[in-house]
Amino acid sequence: ETPQRACMSACDVTTCTVPCLMPLFKMVSLPVALTVLCTLAILLVSAQADILVCDVTKELGCYQDTDDPHVLPNFGGLANSHVECAKACQTVASINAGTGGVLDGDQCYCASKSGAAGDELDPSKCNVPCADALQEKCGGPHGAMTQFTFACQMVTAYGCSNNTCVVMQDGTYTSPTCNDECGITTTTTTGTTT
Repeated sequence: ETPQRACMSACDVTTCTVPCLMPLFKMVSLPVALTVLCTLAILLVSAQADILVCDVTKELGCYQDTDDPHVLPNFGGLANSHVECAKACQTVASINAGTGGVLDGDQCYCASKSGAAGDELDPSKCNVPCADALQEKCGGPHGAMTQFTFACQMVTAYGCSNNTCVVMQDGTYTSPTCNDECGITTTTTTGTTT
């Protein structure tokens, strides 16, 4: 059995360790081995630090839903804001961009096409505030559905560690600078600044 085959059968991507890779590294030079190891480490860290970010791209208004079928055909689950509904549409219905709608305060529906569906209603008919975003409306009685377009994507998450912005699985920032909030201290010729 070749060292490559032994390594591949002895470990998988989530548990692969340096001892498992050692037979491979004996076949190549040290700089090549280190490059491979570093590349694997970066890929594993990056894969673990991706988070789903969804944005509401346009508020469409209040529209009449129907029961069977619903004007937006995919049920995303329960959601207490437009962004939560967009995330549910991506997670449950695998829709990265399209139209979302919230009905009866928390019922999320989606479609992969962008644009309103159903008959437009007076905005006052969608009068139920969203529980997690009180400035938003999450539908209303009698099939009134608040609709919006959205787009979702996976992005790298960053967080502060020891006053430095680093890739972090549970990071709350999407910027590699952590929005300059890590308290990084730098030394200048006139003294220390933060």
